[in-house]
Amino acid sequence: MDSIYSLPRGAGYKSEWLVIDGTNQEEIVQKLKLAQCRRVSYGEGLKIIVNEGYSSKVIMICPDYNGQNYIFGSCIVSFLYDPDRLAEIFGKFYRVYMYATMRVSEAHYFGLIEKGEILRYYRFDDEDIISIGDPLPRELAQGINLPKSFEELDSTYGDDDSSFTDMDEEIIINLASGQTGVDEDDYPYDKEVIIGVMP
Repeated sequence: MDSIYSLPRGAGYKSEWLVIDGTNQEEIVQKLKLAQCRRVSYGEGLKIIVNEGYSSKVIMICPDYNGQNYIFGSCIVSFLYDPDRLAEIFGKFYRVYMYATMRVSEAHYFGLIEKGEILRYYRFDDEDIISIGDPLPRELAQGINLPKSFEELDSTYGDDDSSFTDMDEEIIINLASGQTGVDEDDYPYDKEVIIGVMP
């Protein structure tokens, strides 16, 4: 990871999050039609998200920062299973980055939606590898070469010179920190977050 980049608390290992460009907290609440919204501190918001569990539709909208808002919530994973639904719900925004990484099951996801179009979607888990769109500039810059299917990956099994990158949490962290990373000393942790419930 580049030393100049970091991620807000709550993003990273065993986590799922979105980064929405070109908007603000209130617009996100309106466009996602969130219910039961309330403002809490950043730390309290993270506790709520963690305690809600994976069946919850509760999300946390982080403070406005350099034209971006980080979104946390376990329900994000359910959207990541279905790229079309993801684009339908979050295509209302100019640009949306998505990330998830789960250590126990080795399930990892990332993607980019811009103006409602899926420019990149990558899913790697026990069930499948799904690759939509061309590699992102950050992938190319990092020398990341991900297989498009298990068949493609299996075709090089045992090859010492396989060109494919092993998918793991570090890939997600490197992509996220390079695409949307922030200066952790500058991030507005002292500002309130919005907790709301997805429809």
